[in-house]
Amino acid sequence: MAPGRSTEGELTRRLLAQWSGPDDSAQAAAAAGRDACDAVSAEFSRWVGSRGYEALIFRAMVEVRPTHPALEEIRFSPSARPALIGMEDSIDRFGAAATARAFTALLEAILALCIRLIGDDIVSTLVEKSMEHPPHGAAGRSRTLESRTGS
Repeated sequence: MAPGRSTEGELTRRLLAQWSGPDDSAQAAAAAGRDACDAVSAEFSRWVGSRGYEALIFRAMVEVRPTHPALEEIRFSPSARPALIGMEDSIDRFGAAATARAFTALLEAILALCIRLIGDDIVSTLVEKSMEHPPHGAAGRSRTLESRTGS
């Protein structure tokens, strides 16, 4: 990789920082990971199509699941707003910290696959665009465990 270019790890850290709020709990970290993945899903789906992105995320899940079993509860929903679902179930079964680590690893795997397919310059541009457009409107950044808190 040429000097000055972003790696998937650097891009992942930037995305997670974008979606993280003042709460530094493991549950908030898991929500930030899910939100970052959802933002990438929305932006990248526009470029490679819903089927192309679905194949990409499933490939990333296959790669990451053996070392992050918390992804067993996570499913990709290829709807008008692509999203990962099952975070609450993953937290219940594996804990918030393991779920947060799983989302981070998944996001990094998605970006690594994209970099191999289309190059780091285009992936960096798409990540920048995904940070401009929250996947769930302005509330995307502060999504919490609604079903657990009853809100």
